[in-house]
Amino acid sequence: MSIKCITRPPSIFPSGFASFGRTASTISDADSRTVLPSSDGFEMDCLAGPFFGFIAYFAPFVPVRKPHTLALGARVSDGYNTFFQTMTQAQKSRRETLEQFVADKPSDAFARYGLALECVKLGDDSSATFHFQKLLESNPTYVAGYFQFGQLLARIGRQDEARKLLSDGIIVAQRAGDMHARDEMQAALTLLR
Repeated sequence: MSIKCITRPPSIFPSGFASFGRTASTISDADSRTVLPSSDGFEMDCLAGPFFGFIAYFAPFVPVRKPHTLALGARVSDGYNTFFQTMTQAQKSRRETLEQFVADKPSDAFARYGLALECVKLGDDSSATFHFQKLLESNPTYVAGYFQFGQLLARIGRQDEARKLLSDGIIVAQRAGDMHARDEMQAALTLLR
């Protein structure tokens, strides 16, 4: 026995529901069944199916006496042969990936900014300082770089440099019309005085 899974909401719903075409698929009862245990010996059996579909027009929970109990979310095996390929290559860390982006395209401000932030997150302040300096040398109008670099300098005790950088960042943000960043840097500068 199988169930028809509807991946488009019924026409009785408002048109605001997101829907991309009219698609339906057929799945087995075993794949569509989710069993929720209850305290009175009954189990709540519902049709779950794919997470992104509307199944049987939001089928209600139906109390059914079951001879066996399954754990929440357990599925009855129906003999499907599911095979997951294992990854043969070790996955790069986020920092390694960002370093590769920067090596491939050193003028990409967003990649350099992301690498600097990742270095900050990992506690590598010297590398973060280097990447922020390179960012602002090659992209002096990159407003977010001033704010984050200023915060880093203040945190590592280089207060005078942080004040100068934040003051420069306020001017750059003002010229760029980024009033939110300007106000954030002004607040950070006020805290440093």
